[in-house]
Amino acid sequence: MIQFSQEQLTALDQLIKKNLAFVIYKMPLQVTWHFIMQADTPVEEFTDLSSLNTKSGYVIAPFEPTTTYPILLLTPDRDTIPSLKELKGFESLNSTEADQEKVVTDQMFDSYSSSFEKFMDHFAEVKPKN
Repeated sequence: MIQFSQEQLTALDQLIKKNLAFVIYKMPLQVTWHFIMQADTPVEEFTDLSSLNTKSGYVIAPFEPTTTYPILLLTPDRDTIPSLKELKGFESLNSTEADQEKVVTDQMFDSYSSSFEKFMDHFAEVKPKN
C-alpha cells in the first residue's frame, strides 16, 4: 500500500480539483512510489498508437482508443508532489466545458471493465509450461 502524509493527500486533492495531470505509481514488489506531473501544458491525446512513435512520456491507453476515450501522453515536467504553498501558483488547466466533461463516468468504467475482462480471459486459458 502507498503511504502519504496528510499534507501530500491535501496536495493531491488540490491537484485533482485544479484538473492538473499527474500520475502516482509503484512497481510490483517495490516499496518506493513515483510521482510525475505535467503542469505547464495540457496532456496530448491520440487515437492511434502509431502516433506515439516519435514521442516520449508516460502513456495511459485504453484497450480500444477512440476520440471519446483517447490515448493520453503525459510529458512530465515535475517529479515531486508540490507543497501546499507551491500549489497556489499552479493554474487550473480546466479551461473549457469540454475539459470538464472528461470526468470518469460509470459508462467509461463499465467499458474499461469489459475490455479488461476480455484481456484477462486470454491468460486464464493459457496454461503454464512445466
